[in-house]
Amino acid sequence: MIIYGHNSYDNKTPFNKLANFLDYNYYLLHPTIKFTTEFFSDVYQIFSVYSTKTDYFHTNIYFNDDNSYLDHLKKLKERSIYNIDIDLTNSKTLILQTCLNNKTILIISAIKIGEANESISINPVYGKNLPNDSILIISFKDIFGQTIKEDIILEGHINEEYRIKEYDIKGYTLKEIIGNKSGIFLKNKSNITYIYEPDIPATSITKIELLTSIITLIFILILKKC
Repeated sequence: MIIYGHNSYDNKTPFNKLANFLDYNYYLLHPTIKFTTEFFSDVYQIFSVYSTKTDYFHTNIYFNDDNSYLDHLKKLKERSIYNIDIDLTNSKTLILQTCLNNKTILIISAIKIGEANESISINPVYGKNLPNDSILIISFKDIFGQTIKEDIILEGHINEEYRIKEYDIKGYTLKEIIGNKSGIFLKNKSNITYIYEPDIPATSITKIELLTSIITLIFILILKKC
């Protein structure tokens, strides 16, 4: 289904609000569209947002089979300034179109994920062509709290997944990890701290034991002379 609506700020038309979806934070707060009629109320999750001056690919409504229709949806998703992990098969789609300025049109595509009275799970959303907006700081310390390796800073988009590997540091053994090795980037910066215990070579232990024994022997000899 394709719905076209005028965008007039002066007249406060309903489609005037669609331009807000070009703002990443607004999109994060409003990832769905509720489409309500006299007979039903369905919920659609947005999977594509983009603007164009010459591309009317979204208006295609004739498809040879299900595969060509699915390919159409995938191409709409590729055009989007956002990216989400969502299944595009076997579902109804809703496409909203309005004008922006300078002969530019805005296309918002969404796919049905349920009805308004159902419990619905929303897939994570993150920006694709936007600056990174979240950071994860990985610190490396020994058991005494001293930094033994320079911090690693990872950048990502809010709700984007991350996975952290274990880092080997010569002369140290990893003892514990404070924080999650995998998860999603949050709105505020996150921290993960790797705690290491220093290795003590066997030869060093032998030298310490030998030195202790010599000191003890000297101490005994001094006592005997007294």
